[in-house]
Amino acid sequence: MPQRASLSHKNRLMTNQMNYLRSLRQNGVDAVCIANATYLPKTYRLFNENECLQFFTYINSKVYEDKITKDGPQFIIKMGKEVHRGRGINMLFPQEKEELNKKFDKGELCGSVKTFKVAQQYIVNPLLYKGHKIEFRVYWILASTNPIIAYAYDKTLIRRCIYPFDKFSLLKGAHVCNTAIVKSTLKKMQNEDDDNDNDSDETDDDDDNNNDEISSQEDTLFIDWKLDHLQEILLKEGRIENNKWLQNELLPKVDRMIIHAIRSTQHTFAKDSKLGEFFAADFLLTDDLDLHIMEINYNPQTLNTTEARKQQHFKMVQDMIEISNAYLRSRFMRFQRIIGKLLTELESKKQKGKDLITNQIGQEIHKAYVDRLEQGISISQDNLFRLLMDENLQGTRAYKDLIQEKCLV
Repeated sequence: MPQRASLSHKNRLMTNQMNYLRSLRQNGVDAVCIANATYLPKTYRLFNENECLQFFTYINSKVYEDKITKDGPQFIIKMGKEVHRGRGINMLFPQEKEELNKKFDKGELCGSVKTFKVAQQYIVNPLLYKGHKIEFRVYWILASTNPIIAYAYDKTLIRRCIYPFDKFSLLKGAHVCNTAIVKSTLKKMQNEDDDNDNDSDETDDDDDNNNDEISSQEDTLFIDWKLDHLQEILLKEGRIENNKWLQNELLPKVDRMIIHAIRSTQHTFAKDSKLGEFFAADFLLTDDLDLHIMEINYNPQTLNTTEARKQQHFKMVQDMIEISNAYLRSRFMRFQRIIGKLLTELESKKQKGKDLITNQIGQEIHKAYVDRLEQGISISQDNLFRLLMDENLQGTRAYKDLIQEKCLV
């Protein structure tokens, strides 16, 4: 989809969220609607002069110094354009703050420094698993942009940061759970161990044991859960009481956030039944179970980190193909009916073909391009994608009733 950057470029996604929220406020929606429509943490766009000035005024204030003394780093700096896999991400540690202050002259050069960087509020109280910060990735697809139809995958990739979480840690791997960062850190650790082995007289058996240990550690960093396992842990810890928390609270929040992300960007999409895209949204749960989208990637990597994950990705591709094929077959059926009608008229009236293409037929062809599932075509029950939104449906039903009528503008 040519307009995918509206979702995958951090600078564009954040700008789209701000414009979306501004539009909601201008239309008089209430604070609850605004809160539900907010899917990204507070962000300063350093390419926007006013926001850049606000950011540097804040990080060079005593209030900020007191804050980081108490709670550790408050911002994570990201490159706004198409930069993923951990590249262009830096915690605002003291050295990074000094370098940023130097580049922007403590804000004096805001508006003149060409940059796509954004400063996103760092979530200082993430939910931890065995002392490590975790994030989870939800795969989803835009099946069509004519109208907007989207599905989200039921299984989830949960990633654990490589180092134990400490809000004062200066190790990037304690704060950023990106797969590429985890794998590069493990590789570096393995190379360091290999260098140490070269200086010793240890046997090959020791080398094999070391490689097994690295592989075992890698497997534990990519947790092959469905989110119901997370629910089980939270129930055991007494952090939640409802054994329907996943279905009634977390998944509706996940789906609503993705829906709002789509709604905030869909004005940029070309309306075309031939367009679709594969995305992944990275989510973070806080210690008090608040939810945030950290970023959205298009055509995300599906790393074969474990054997179970290989099977899961194979199943996911199968399910995506089934959905695409269902809408394609439905479109074929609609055009087949139109062609059959034209052939019947051509044979009965013996008219020339050009005389059959009337305004009415043109309207039927236009409607045939509008994606929807025809009667007799459905998505199989074992397909693990769930419907997110379908703008063929009316009112709040288009969004699974996850957005109130008063919040739709």
